[in-house]
Amino acid sequence: MVRINGENLDVVGKSVADYLDSAGYDRMRVAVELNSNIVPKAQYCDTIFKDGDNVEIVSFVGDRKSTRLNSSHQVLSR
Repeated sequence: MVRINGENLDVVGKSVADYLDSAGYDRMRVAVELNSNIVPKAQYCDTIFKDGDNVEIVSFVGDRKSTRLNSSHQVLSR
């Protein structure tokens, strides 16, 4: 199992890119932290989830001038 944003999911063996696509995330508007390390966007296809991984995904919404993070890990414009 892989813990993603606090939820245990059966995604062992899937790439970060595959998971983001299947979950409906826009890869260009998220940041992914895997086991306390930020995964560079260029490595999303090559980074494979392993049993016991802990993942946080933050979605960015709005423009670059004014954004904030809400409790569901989404950044909202002010």
